[in-house]
Amino acid sequence: HRGVGVYLIDNETEANLKSNYTNGAMCGKIDENLVAQKYIYDAFTIDGGHKFDFRIYMLIASVDPLIVYYHDGFLRVSLFKYDKNEINRKAHLTNTELAKEIFNKIENGGTHMGMDINQLREFQMRTLDTFQEYLTRKGIVKDKNWVENRLKVDFKKAYVYLVKMVEQHLEKRPERFEMSGVDFVMDE
Repeated sequence: HRGVGVYLIDNETEANLKSNYTNGAMCGKIDENLVAQKYIYDAFTIDGGHKFDFRIYMLIASVDPLIVYYHDGFLRVSLFKYDKNEINRKAHLTNTELAKEIFNKIENGGTHMGMDINQLREFQMRTLDTFQEYLTRKGIVKDKNWVENRLKVDFKKAYVYLVKMVEQHLEKRPERFEMSGVDFVMDE
């Protein structure tokens, strides 16, 4: 939430963690809350090198029977240019919380990247339809319905896997539901 506890590590820190955890053999035996995952270095960027992710919503309306709803959500675009060789948390993470400092700075008439506050909000938060228009305009995809025909299909497949992984841990009570924002990153 808000990028709290998310950080990038360099090769030395990675080597130390692998050593401490004996390349994974000590997972669950060391009393430390830590999740590490392989980083997607060749992230697909837009508008001259800005990293983005998709925040897609999932509502588990019922567990018995299992009913899951999908909502398109939006793209979150970093306000900083992405460089895979630099550890700039604000460029690597697309969380909107990390941009609040910029929005506060320009709130009373300033600009960032030549954009006023309204233009910057539109730059940072985009719909999937806007993303489709961008992909088509730049010639990245030929199918004018690529987002609908391919991307959303992949999101929904991922939801099936996610729900199946947690299904046995969900309480089977009819008055309960679960809503989650699921983040996806796309590589080149």
